[in-house]
Formats: sequence, C-alpha cells, structure tokens
Amino acid sequence: MNKDKDTTYFRITPTYSGITDQISEFNALYKLGLSLGYTYIHYPFRSFRSSLEPLGILLNSANPNPLIRFMHRVLKFSLRLFKSWFYSDVYDFLGFNTHLCERTSFLQKKTLHIVDVTLTDELIRKKGITTLAELQGFVKDQLSDKRSKKKKTIQVNFKITIHTNFFRLIHQDIPDYQDQLNLRTAYFEARRRQPWASKFVDTKVKILVHIRQGDTAVIKTPWNTYIPVKNFTKNRFAEHRKFSDIQSDIFLQVSDYYDFVSMFITHFNDDMFSILFFSDGFRRAFDLLHKDIERLKLTPDRLKILNHSQKHYDQKAFEILKGIKNGETVIGESSTNLFDLIHSALSSDIVIIGTQQQMIPKLLTNYCANYDQLPTVIVLHRGSKPNHSRIGLNDALKKKLIYFNIHEPDYEWLNIRLTKQCSILA
Repeated sequence: MNKDKDTTYFRITPTYSGITDQISEFNALYKLGLSLGYTYIHYPFRSFRSSLEPLGILLNSANPNPLIRFMHRVLKFSLRLFKSWFYSDVYDFLGFNTHLCERTSFLQKKTLHIVDVTLTDELIRKKGITTLAELQGFVKDQLSDKRSKKKKTIQVNFKITIHTNFFRLIHQDIPDYQDQLNLRTAYFEARRRQPWASKFVDTKVKILVHIRQGDTAVIKTPWNTYIPVKNFTKNRFAEHRKFSDIQSDIFLQVSDYYDFVSMFITHFNDDMFSILFFSDGFRRAFDLLHKDIERLKLTPDRLKILNHSQKHYDQKAFEILKGIKNGETVIGESSTNLFDLIHSALSSDIVIIGTQQQMIPKLLTNYCANYDQLPTVIVLHRGSKPNHSRIGLNDALKKKLIYFNIHEPDYEWLNIRLTKQCSILA
C-alpha cells in the first residue's frame, strides 16, 4: 500500500450490543473519522447477541433424545437451514463486511501504532464539548502526543460506551456519509450473490408487524397476574393484578397488535395485504425471570405451574394472530428468523412496531437513506408518545413515522395519513 507515512487510519470497535446498535455506532464514528481526514480500515464486525449458530436451530428441546431432535428439525427445515449456513454471522448476510472490505485497503497490524480513543457521554460533558468541531479537536488532542517520527503509522481505534447522546453532534453536521457509502446497496448486492426468498406475497401490499417481547416482556401467569421483566426499579419482577396497574406506558400486549391490525385492514380491501408478524417471543423473558425468581416469593405449587406454562407459552400468546386474514407468524430467535426479519423490513411497504423496540427504526435509518426507499412506519403507543431522539433517525425516516395512540384510536385520520404517504394504498 503506497500511502504517506503521516496518514492516519482508523477502525471502529463496536460495543457488546445488538446489530442495529453496532451499525448505528459505525454510522456515527465512520463519519467522525472521515471528517478528521482519516482513512478507514475495516475489521469485520461480529454479532454478539443477534446471530445464533445455525446448528442451534436444529435442536428441539421438547425431545430429550438429541438424535431424534436432530432428525426432526433436519426433515422439517432442511432447505431453509441450508440457506442460512451460507452465513456464519448476520453481518455476512447483510453484506456489511464484504462491502466494506472491498471498499477499504488493509494494512497488517504490525505496520501500525494503534491508539485507542474512547468516547463517552460523561467524558463529552466533562470536557464541555457541544459541537462537532470541539469533538474533532478533542480527538486530535488525544493523538498529538503520539505523533513522532519514531512512531509507526497511527491507527485510531474508536471505542464508545453504550450511551451515545453525543452522536447527535456528528449527525447534525454530517447527515449523510461523506464518501457516498450506501449500506442498502451492499445488502442488495449480497442478495444478488446469494438470493433470499421473501415471505411476502409479492403482488400484495406488504405489512411487517414486529412484536418485540424478550427482555422487555410482561409475563401473564396461569393465575392471571402480570409480571414485567424489563429493568424498571419499581416494576421489575413485581406481580400486578391487572396489566393496566403496571406504571409504565412502554408495554404492549400481543392483543394490542391484533386489535390494531384487525381494525386497520377493515378500512381497506383486506385481500390486498400480505402480513407478517415477527416476534422474539417470551423465552428470554422467562430466562430473566428464573434468574431472580426468589423475589416473587411464589409457593412451590405456583412455581411449578409457572414453569410448566413456559413450554407452550409462545404458542398460546400468539394464537390470536392466526385470526388475521393473509397473515403469517414467525416466532422465536434463530438465525433464519433474523434474516427473514431483516429481508422483510427492507422489502415492506408498511411497518408496524410498538414502544418496546428500536431495532427496526435503527435498521431503516441506516439502510434506507432516501424517502422513497422507506416503508411507512406506524408506531403504536399507550398514551405517551415515544421519544426516538436518541436513535439518531435520518430526516427521511422522521417524515415516514406515524405515531398512533391505541387508547384514543383515530382510524380515519390514520387512513388519510397513510394514503398520502403510501401511494400503493390510494
């Protein structure tokens, strides 16, 4: 590689978080590095939380015999699993690593003097940094004492903590990538190389409904109390006699999505839609509950009943969705389900989400830079409008968001908004 030895390179080390959080980190820090005149070197991203090993999908915990579990899953899902094996990680499926490695040159580590630059909200506040220029100056100051003719070429390793309010300093001055990087192009180039079949009916209006539960869920016990597992000081692992007794507007039940979708489609020709319901289900919620089950002080009989209910909990919780015409449910966490969710989100006309998740908005803001590329996004909420300011949504997505209060529903207003934004409904 023929570069001046004074050239500064940079890389990004993502946090231990979900893929859309990591991509959002990349978005901001990539812009920051380029704005400083640094040259990016891509080190492949790997997902810690969102990709599951393909072989893990094969196991069925309902049968204690591993061979029977293996054969059952192979016979049922062999074709789709074979497709998922093309990708060792979700970033390979996205085309993220391939595209960025092709765009960037690579230097061996031994030729570089690596300097870690960790940026935190606390540090930014402490230094009184309020503009991008001040942030750039701070980074330059971190390197000033490292620059020496005796030192090798510098590579900055950007690191952050999970709180990233300071990203707005970058996005407000640099809304788009300076070098025309387009992650959406990378994704559909990956699909050209390795096609992935859509679960939508192509001739219909495509609606994706993402019902986030997992570690944000509320578990309904067999004796009809409600236990939120999200880490709220007053609510976590406390039993409530009624769902409405939970002192937070963030939670939505599966029935809330059913009620909304079933009413929404009655305002149109319901045969015009292809509807996919995705959810991670309640397995992770039960895992969290069992780690701190002593706080509930359940009797042995109730604990036994609760444990037994877990086996068929997802099946019962999502059974109601089968009543939606032209609907299909995809429940549970697996690589295949994750890939289907991503592909469906980037292919949809309308997306319906609730206040419990930020994955889809983050995915869309990073993979759909233009207004015409974006689906219309309906955000269901219970009274309090959610605050998406910390996500760093692009301007195009902000215009595509429609907030809908399920406690004061106005479907006529919604239909007017939708037909203006989604021409396919007109």
